Amino acid sequence: MKQIVKKPLISEKSYRLATDHKYTFSVDTNATKDEIKAMVEKLFNVTVLKVNSLRVAGKSKRTKKVLGKRDDVKKVIVTLDKKQSISLFEIEKEEDKTSKKSKKADKTEKTDKKAKIAEAKSDVEVTIKAKGQKRKV
Repeated sequence: MKQIVKKPLISEKSYRLATDHKYTFSVDTNATKDEIKAMVEKLFNVTVLKVNSLRVAGKSKRTKKVLGKRDDVKKVIVTLDKKQSISLFEIEKEEDKTSKKSKKADKTEKTDKKAKIAEAKSDVEVTIKAKGQKRKV
């Protein structure tokens, strides 16, 4: 049996669709919707309600004088039953949660740095005033 589903497509849009139980995959260009539905149900043990497919033409690229073309790609958006999900997309969501926590820590560090810079500037202004100069740094 040939490999129909090549890989999951992971992007911001695919995460947004995953909340609606829609998952995106890159598939073989000659695969039909029925074949894709059967393969996804077999691989992930889920019930597929709907399959939407689209073809993306490969871009033409050029290296010096040689013209070339990237391969054409077929993308599929698979809609699952409301009670089911595919774990490939959920693992990435958990990693995003941990990265959000680290971003919050980064923001607090930045505010601390800004406060230290403001204190340093005020110290510089005080020393300049002590010398009798009336300019700000």
